[in-house]
Amino acid sequence: MCKSSLIKNFQIFRREPSAESRVGLVTNICTEYRQHLFKDSEQDIVEEILLLLSGDVEKKIRRALSDSLKDCDFVPRNIIKKLANDEAFIAMPVLQFSKVLTDQDLKDIIDCCDGDIDKLSSISKRQNLSSAVSDRIIKVSNSNVVHILINNKTAHISESAQGEIFETFSNHPTIIGALIERGSLSFSVAEKMLAIVSKEIGEKLVIDYGVNHNLVKKISNNIREEVTLDILSDNVERTKIHDFVTDLHKQNKLTHSMVLRSLCKKEFSFLEMGLARLAGIASYNANKLLYSGDKKGFEALFEAAKMPAAMVDAGWVVFTTLSNNAKYSDESNSLYFRRITQIIMRERYDEFTPNMDYFLSLLNNSVDA
Repeated sequence: MCKSSLIKNFQIFRREPSAESRVGLVTNICTEYRQHLFKDSEQDIVEEILLLLSGDVEKKIRRALSDSLKDCDFVPRNIIKKLANDEAFIAMPVLQFSKVLTDQDLKDIIDCCDGDIDKLSSISKRQNLSSAVSDRIIKVSNSNVVHILINNKTAHISESAQGEIFETFSNHPTIIGALIERGSLSFSVAEKMLAIVSKEIGEKLVIDYGVNHNLVKKISNNIREEVTLDILSDNVERTKIHDFVTDLHKQNKLTHSMVLRSLCKKEFSFLEMGLARLAGIASYNANKLLYSGDKKGFEALFEAAKMPAAMVDAGWVVFTTLSNNAKYSDESNSLYFRRITQIIMRERYDEFTPNMDYFLSLLNNSVDA
């Protein structure tokens, strides 16, 4: 399009009484702009026109501009910022999609939008939203907006922000459920959630079914340990497992039963670090004993960790069976642990090894997981 045609079109736009026709002209100009159809000599004029249009008195024009420029990453930032700071109806497209806006732009808009749900929701839907912007959204404490943010799988939410969500919305089942469904929970948040779940289950068993308090405590502890270890199933880094084990130990929650469960879930990093912490030795030394290939090393580690002596033989059988059949670990959990159980029973370890029934029940839990 030549410069004279561009100016002529803009003059037609300004004289056109119909809002719909003017919207069409705006859309055409933006389409040609995005497709680089203007010459370099025309670019500055086009961008001046776009800036003028961003202040047009007609809302439909400004909305059309926002819709047309939302995915244009070379449009001048001052134009996009002007649209983003307009009322929600105009701002939403660029707030959700424009890559021209910086994190600081978004944080400033969050701070100045007076809790506008439409604006906050649009920002919450952005692809690959940074943790800094997510943090600022969470601090607004609007349940609808936070729910949208959590459901945005590409948004980055820091561990501290997860904790803030839990503290603020612990009485909102929908939000807590979405947080759990999202996955990648920090261990500290997961622990707090488990405490509430265990308490609620315990109260229901006592009140509704008259179950003995001691039995309820045992059931709640079993649930807590089972779900705690399930959190580790998503390729968690060793450093995070180490910190988690350390925290459990400090809180006196690193139990013998949890360590045995980790063995039966093939969570060997947790097993190694848990035994090391209970034994008061470095993980490196526990690793050497665990993977020595010698039952004596396994027994020594169990003894140092003050694990029940009656569990050593069955524990060794499970550990070696899992280790020797690692080639099947790419199978689904259900198929893999069913295979391990069948191997143990085929070798008749369940008949001759003390307490093997306990380990088989834990392996069966992994089959059902």
